Amino acid sequence: MLSFSSFLRIKALALILTLVLTGCDAPYYWQAAKGQWNIISQQQNIAEIINNPSTPQAVREKLRYLLTAREFAVEKLNLTGNDSYLTYVDLKRDHVVWNVFATPELSMNNKTWCYPIAGC
Repeated sequence: MLSFSSFLRIKALALILTLVLTGCDAPYYWQAAKGQWNIISQQQNIAEIINNPSTPQAVREKLRYLLTAREFAVEKLNLTGNDSYLTYVDLKRDHVVWNVFATPELSMNNKTWCYPIAGC
């Protein structure tokens, strides 16, 4: 049986080989991984943020509204009541990501790119 550290090494090697063999742009993946890490490492429980006296009132109101909408979705619309929408991250910027679409000139058909991890 593989140890956890051996497993991580194999996963890291597989990722590196994937990036090298597919000719992917390493800086693109680095910034994507770094951005995802920022989100994961900085997330906080919404209930704790609301109860924190140093949280600005406007932020508290928006988060309370979010929890109310989530509760409605679970109770009235029978949506799954999992851990979604229970954490919050303030990344200190206006946008988390930008979605860019491209089409051939004078066309309404999207151009498609495929990536090994994210798909097409």
